[in-house]
Amino acid sequence: MTIVKYYTDLFATGSVGAYIAIGAVLVVALFAFLQALIDFGRGTSRSLMRLITVAGAAVLAFFATPIVGRTFFADQTVASVLPFRLEQLDPIMNASLSEVLLPFVFVALFLAFSAVLVIVHKLLCGILGFSYKRNNVLTRLFGMVVGVLHGALTAVIVLFPLFVCMGLYADAAAAPDAKASVVAFYEDYIEPTVESPLYEYPMQYGGNYVQDELAKANKSN
Repeated sequence: MTIVKYYTDLFATGSVGAYIAIGAVLVVALFAFLQALIDFGRGTSRSLMRLITVAGAAVLAFFATPIVGRTFFADQTVASVLPFRLEQLDPIMNASLSEVLLPFVFVALFLAFSAVLVIVHKLLCGILGFSYKRNNVLTRLFGMVVGVLHGALTAVIVLFPLFVCMGLYADAAAAPDAKASVVAFYEDYIEPTVESPLYEYPMQYGGNYVQDELAKANKSN
């Protein structure tokens, strides 16, 4: 099944879960479109340099987030801090604080580092002579291609905490002793996204590893 067919079939079902999955794709498309417009103005060289600094921000956030977890996050579940009992929320409430909250910290740090590294981007572009004046139609078009990659990367990182929570539901629904309400919630709202390429490939190629590393980051470790 092709990616396009997967989403067209989802749209045809008309379920809430299908629209959530399609909405996630639209978020990525919006990020990619806006960044492509920005990088059209930058050109290829400046766009590549900015993409490198954004990737660097992601790496810095990956190493900084566990430090936050080991400093501030106790080895306890979300339910022990927020005693809010609703059966449909059990997969999240029964997960550890690190597993649920540190992905949000990761995104916040990524955005902060990315903003700071704009300065590095500008300095390096000035040193290397990557000026706006040297652009032509071809370099601007290639800049748009880089912008699509930049925007998609940023969108996937922003969606990462949501993907982590969805993964918790997928694991809970697949358990032998899964509660009927949790399974129903998963099938109605989450399953189409978890089975989508947008979730599958980013989580398979790096997302699951990052999730595992963050889940282990607490005061006990």
